[in-house]
Amino acid sequence: GKFGKILKQLDLSDEQKTKLKAFKKENRETNKADKGVIKELHKSLNEGFAANVSDGELKKIHDQIKSMRNKKMDARFNRMINIRSVLNDDQKKKFFELHKSMRKNRRAN
Repeated sequence: GKFGKILKQLDLSDEQKTKLKAFKKENRETNKADKGVIKELHKSLNEGFAANVSDGELKKIHDQIKSMRNKKMDARFNRMINIRSVLNDDQKKKFFELHKSMRKNRRAN
């Protein structure tokens, strides 16, 4: 992914690579499970609209979706904290410059 491309440019030590791989594995498993939950919640919401489910029930499902999205945002933030904790000062500076540049390029497309 995009983080992998950036991290390859940082001349990481073997120890740094090992730590980052562990973070990545942990995040991947959590994200996969959460993605399935969000998909099911959207399905329930869509079926609920079609089946005249009560407004209260629809709101409850919608709140669960919002909660899961917030959880994903927290996970993204924690991933950045974890990456930052492994990098030295020069690597941090370069990482965030490259990250900013990639985000800017993505928005331009």
